[in-house]
Amino acid sequence: MGTDTALAEFKDGLFTIKTDPVTIQNLKDKGRIDPNTQIDESGIRPDQVISFSYHIQASNVVYTLLYRDTQGKPQLATWSFLWSEDDVKSFKHVFLEWYSASMQKK
Repeated sequence: MGTDTALAEFKDGLFTIKTDPVTIQNLKDKGRIDPNTQIDESGIRPDQVISFSYHIQASNVVYTLLYRDTQGKPQLATWSFLWSEDDVKSFKHVFLEWYSASMQKK
């Protein structure tokens, strides 16, 4: 708990979360991810976003992103970070800035 590592990044118009392969394997070994699942960390474009929310659960902030994949099917992505009020505000600000800037270009 709290030892999994991942990197959230906004780059080249995409939002990605790259997870340590050891963490993914551990989750598969524990049965939390189907062992046959191929993890796609290619990123999400702002125009794929349907909704974004977060809530605080114990010592974590849990983010939820509903989006359409490249085939147009709705997908749900969730991730969490250890709770820090400054980090929550910072991430939310960066996410909304990324989303809004892209939508204004349309």
